[in-house]
Amino acid sequence: MKKILLTLLFTLLLSNTAQAKDMKFGVVSVEAILKNAPQVIAINKKMQDRFTAPQQELKKLGESIKASQEKFKKDDLILSKQQKSATQKKILASIQQYRESEMKLKNEVDDVRNQALAEFRFTVQKVLNQLAEDKGYDFIFSEGVAYAKKEFDLTNEVLTRLKKLSESEK
Repeated sequence: MKKILLTLLFTLLLSNTAQAKDMKFGVVSVEAILKNAPQVIAINKKMQDRFTAPQQELKKLGESIKASQEKFKKDDLILSKQQKSATQKKILASIQQYRESEMKLKNEVDDVRNQALAEFRFTVQKVLNQLAEDKGYDFIFSEGVAYAKKEFDLTNEVLTRLKKLSESEK
Protein backbone atom coordinates (compact mmCIF):
# COMPACT_ATOMS: atom_id res chain seq x y z
CA MET A 1 0.00 0.00 0.00
CA LYS A 2 2.87 2.38 0.83
CA LYS A 3 4.47 1.73 -2.56
CA ILE A 4 1.25 2.54 -4.35
CA LEU A 5 0.81 5.80 -2.41
CA LEU A 6 4.44 6.81 -2.98
CA THR A 7 4.15 6.04 -6.69
CA LEU A 8 0.92 8.03 -6.92
CA LEU A 9 2.48 10.97 -5.03
CA PHE A 10 5.59 10.88 -7.23
CA THR A 11 3.43 10.85 -10.38
CA LEU A 12 1.45 13.85 -9.12
CA LEU A 13 4.61 15.80 -8.37
CA LEU A 14 6.02 15.08 -11.83
CA SER A 15 2.83 16.12 -13.58
CA ASN A 16 2.59 19.33 -11.52
CA THR A 17 6.24 20.17 -12.30
CA ALA A 18 5.58 19.74 -16.01
CA GLN A 19 2.51 21.95 -15.81
CA ALA A 20 4.40 24.60 -13.85
CA LYS A 21 7.01 24.85 -16.60
CA ASP A 22 4.25 25.78 -19.06
CA MET A 23 2.91 28.57 -16.87
CA LYS A 24 3.68 32.20 -17.55
CA PHE A 25 4.47 34.48 -14.60
CA GLY A 26 4.84 38.22 -14.23
CA VAL A 27 5.60 40.71 -11.48
CA VAL A 28 4.65 44.37 -11.02
CA SER A 29 5.99 46.91 -8.57
CA VAL A 30 3.09 48.58 -6.80
CA GLU A 31 5.49 51.18 -5.43
CA ALA A 32 6.61 52.18 -8.94
CA ILE A 33 3.03 52.29 -10.18
CA LEU A 34 1.92 54.48 -7.25
CA LYS A 35 4.90 56.76 -7.86
CA ASN A 36 4.81 57.07 -11.67
CA ALA A 37 1.27 56.44 -12.95
CA PRO A 38 -0.26 59.55 -14.53
CA GLN A 39 -3.52 58.87 -12.69
CA VAL A 40 -1.73 59.07 -9.32
CA ILE A 41 0.02 62.27 -10.38
CA ALA A 42 -3.41 63.70 -11.32
CA ILE A 43 -4.89 62.56 -7.98
CA ASN A 44 -2.06 64.27 -6.10
CA LYS A 45 -2.54 67.49 -8.11
CA LYS A 46 -6.29 67.51 -7.43
CA MET A 47 -5.65 66.90 -3.74
CA GLN A 48 -3.14 69.73 -3.61
CA ASP A 49 -5.48 72.11 -5.45
CA ARG A 50 -8.42 71.24 -3.22
CA PHE A 51 -6.71 71.28 0.16
CA THR A 52 -3.95 73.90 -0.09
CA ALA A 53 -6.22 76.79 0.97
CA PRO A 54 -7.74 75.00 4.00
CA GLN A 55 -4.26 73.87 5.08
CA GLN A 56 -2.98 77.43 4.85
CA GLU A 57 -5.92 78.72 6.90
CA LEU A 58 -5.20 76.10 9.54
CA LYS A 59 -1.54 77.10 9.55
CA LYS A 60 -2.52 80.77 10.05
CA LEU A 61 -4.77 79.80 12.95
CA GLY A 62 -1.88 77.87 14.52
CA GLU A 63 0.44 80.85 14.11
CA SER A 64 -2.18 83.13 15.63
CA ILE A 65 -2.50 80.83 18.65
CA LYS A 66 1.26 80.74 19.07
CA ALA A 67 1.42 84.54 18.91
CA SER A 68 -1.38 84.80 21.49
CA GLN A 69 0.45 82.42 23.81
CA GLU A 70 3.70 84.38 23.48
CA LYS A 71 1.88 87.67 24.13
CA PHE A 72 0.22 86.13 27.17
CA LYS A 73 3.61 85.04 28.56
CA LYS A 74 4.99 88.56 28.07
CA ASP A 75 1.98 90.24 29.63
CA ASP A 76 1.52 87.71 32.43
CA LEU A 77 2.91 89.96 35.16
CA ILE A 78 0.87 93.05 34.25
CA LEU A 79 -2.51 91.36 33.67
CA SER A 80 -5.15 91.21 36.38
CA LYS A 81 -6.49 87.87 37.52
CA GLN A 82 -9.65 88.38 35.45
CA GLN A 83 -7.70 89.34 32.34
CA LYS A 84 -5.45 86.31 32.75
CA SER A 85 -8.44 84.03 33.10
CA ALA A 86 -10.22 85.55 30.09
CA THR A 87 -7.07 85.37 27.95
CA GLN A 88 -6.43 81.75 28.93
CA LYS A 89 -10.02 80.81 28.09
CA LYS A 90 -9.72 82.55 24.74
CA ILE A 91 -6.45 80.73 23.95
CA LEU A 92 -7.89 77.37 25.04
CA ALA A 93 -10.98 77.95 22.88
CA SER A 94 -8.71 78.77 19.92
CA ILE A 95 -6.65 75.62 20.54
CA GLN A 96 -9.85 73.54 20.69
CA GLN A 97 -11.07 75.11 17.43
CA TYR A 98 -7.67 74.43 15.84
CA ARG A 99 -7.72 70.76 16.89
CA GLU A 100 -11.28 70.28 15.64
CA SER A 101 -10.48 71.96 12.32
CA GLU A 102 -7.29 69.94 11.98
CA MET A 103 -9.11 66.66 12.63
CA LYS A 104 -11.95 67.55 10.27
CA LEU A 105 -9.49 68.49 7.51
CA LYS A 106 -7.41 65.34 8.07
CA ASN A 107 -10.53 63.15 7.87
CA GLU A 108 -11.69 64.90 4.70
CA VAL A 109 -8.25 64.54 3.08
CA ASP A 110 -8.13 60.85 4.03
CA ASP A 111 -11.64 60.20 2.70
CA VAL A 112 -10.98 61.92 -0.62
CA ARG A 113 -7.59 60.22 -1.02
CA ASN A 114 -8.96 56.77 -0.13
CA GLN A 115 -11.83 57.13 -2.58
CA ALA A 116 -9.54 58.28 -5.39
CA LEU A 117 -7.04 55.50 -4.72
CA ALA A 118 -9.81 52.89 -4.59
CA GLU A 119 -10.92 53.99 -8.05
CA PHE A 120 -7.30 53.88 -9.21
CA ARG A 121 -6.82 50.34 -7.80
CA PHE A 122 -9.87 49.27 -9.79
CA THR A 123 -8.31 50.78 -12.93
CA VAL A 124 -4.98 49.04 -12.26
CA GLN A 125 -6.78 45.72 -11.73
CA LYS A 126 -8.56 46.13 -15.10
CA VAL A 127 -5.22 46.92 -16.78
CA LEU A 128 -3.57 43.89 -15.15
CA ASN A 129 -6.42 41.60 -16.16
CA GLN A 130 -6.29 42.85 -19.75
CA LEU A 131 -2.50 42.48 -19.83
CA ALA A 132 -2.76 38.92 -18.52
CA GLU A 133 -5.34 38.05 -21.16
CA ASP A 134 -3.46 39.78 -23.99
CA LYS A 135 -0.09 38.22 -23.16
CA GLY A 136 -1.28 34.88 -21.78
CA TYR A 137 -0.03 35.22 -18.21
CA ASP A 138 -1.19 32.65 -15.69
CA PHE A 139 -0.07 34.67 -12.66
CA ILE A 140 0.90 38.29 -12.07
CA PHE A 141 2.29 38.98 -8.61
CA SER A 142 2.56 42.37 -6.97
CA GLU A 143 3.31 42.13 -3.27
CA GLY A 144 5.57 39.86 -1.32
CA VAL A 145 7.97 38.98 -4.12
CA ALA A 146 11.50 39.00 -2.77
CA TYR A 147 13.16 38.61 -6.17
CA ALA A 148 12.17 38.30 -9.81
CA LYS A 149 14.22 38.35 -13.00
CA LYS A 150 13.83 41.50 -15.11
CA GLU A 151 12.17 39.44 -17.83
CA PHE A 152 9.22 38.87 -15.49
CA ASP A 153 8.83 42.55 -14.52
CA LEU A 154 5.72 43.97 -16.16
CA THR A 155 5.73 47.31 -14.34
CA ASN A 156 6.77 49.39 -17.36
CA GLU A 157 4.13 47.76 -19.54
CA VAL A 158 1.46 48.46 -16.91
CA LEU A 159 2.62 52.08 -16.65
CA THR A 160 2.51 52.43 -20.45
CA ARG A 161 -1.04 51.08 -20.54
CA LEU A 162 -2.07 53.37 -17.67
CA LYS A 163 -0.58 56.34 -19.55
CA LYS A 164 -2.50 55.43 -22.71
CA LEU A 165 -5.67 55.02 -20.68
CA SER A 166 -5.10 58.39 -18.99
CA GLU A 167 -4.56 60.11 -22.34
CA SER A 168 -7.69 58.53 -23.81
CA GLU A 169 -9.77 59.78 -20.85
CA LYS A 170 -8.75 63.41 -21.42
